[in-house]
Amino acid sequence: MIKAFRNFMSRRTISAKARNHIMNTFSSYELFQKIRSETESSRQAANRPHEVLYFHKVDDPYSHLTIQCLEQLESSYEITLKFILVGEENLETVHEPSLYNIYCLQDVNRIAPFYNIDFQAHEYPAKELVEKANSILTAAKSDDLIEIANKVSSALWEGDIGTLDKLSSTYFATKAEVKENLIQGNKIRDAKGYYFGSAFYYEKELYWGVDRLPYLEERLAELGAHVITNDNLIDGKEYEINNDDINLNYFKHGIVPSSILADMKKVYPLEANIHLLNGIDFKKGCYVGQEVTSRMKIKNKIPKIIFSLISDRLIEDEDENEDIYANDQVIGKIIAKSDKFYFVLIDMRKVQGEDLKTVNLCSDNSNFVLNQQSWFGY
Repeated sequence: MIKAFRNFMSRRTISAKARNHIMNTFSSYELFQKIRSETESSRQAANRPHEVLYFHKVDDPYSHLTIQCLEQLESSYEITLKFILVGEENLETVHEPSLYNIYCLQDVNRIAPFYNIDFQAHEYPAKELVEKANSILTAAKSDDLIEIANKVSSALWEGDIGTLDKLSSTYFATKAEVKENLIQGNKIRDAKGYYFGSAFYYEKELYWGVDRLPYLEERLAELGAHVITNDNLIDGKEYEINNDDINLNYFKHGIVPSSILADMKKVYPLEANIHLLNGIDFKKGCYVGQEVTSRMKIKNKIPKIIFSLISDRLIEDEDENEDIYANDQVIGKIIAKSDKFYFVLIDMRKVQGEDLKTVNLCSDNSNFVLNQQSWFGY
């Protein structure tokens, strides 16, 4: 029976069409949306909060990146964020542990700068420091856990023994308590169908690492869980919000500020991605520029597009008219920058067939990657 099923799944016969149909049905977007809708209906019927589980492994370099995003996530959405400490992975999920560990460190060193995170570790923390970190987080109170976890992670990966000793004098758990805590954390993680740290779980879906976090945020925003406030209070403290902070947030989220558009001699709404932010009603008639905008939309021909890029270094005096290259060809110019975030106007006619997510983007002084946002449909 098993052999017959294996043959059915592998042979290139008429069964291939049936097999493909079955697999496409199981992986279809319609089924995905249906499951999400049913899950949300179930959550509302049970009056459950938006509970997000976060699995943290202290000696996992990816967890070190992710932990630094938790405070922002928790303050931006009406969620119950549950921090779960986990231990070693199931060995069956890592076929070459030594090679995997080497790659993890190399990968995190590469990607950390693009999330404005300083990570320069080239070796894993000593075992005794890992044990101390787990002890602190096992003993820490839930109200302060995320804040303490940030301090612990930074101290652990920077080899700051003094900070770990100081925290350990306040938060201490026995080896038996730590072992039991990790066992329980692993059980919860395994039950959700996962096996590493640095992962979020929300209503039947897993999101691994900082690069998947925008997909979780997109889902929470669609469900109306985004925090909207008109005051300057954060955690009961008043913060002074200035124009520089606001401007930097525009850059971080890839949204071109109106002040920059006003300074440009000529730019079309679709070139500035306004339609991707639901800023254009294509059913509405009689507005200035309607014919050009509609024609560009219908023909799907946008000659130039403003892209948001992140530089691999901070350069104070970079020329805002400097050329941007892809594979040694000039494809556009820098139009504005703030910190490591840049807006560049790229001529799409010069990048036909190129995937800007994978090509080498650079100026004379910097290398860039796309500042990818969930709303940006490129």
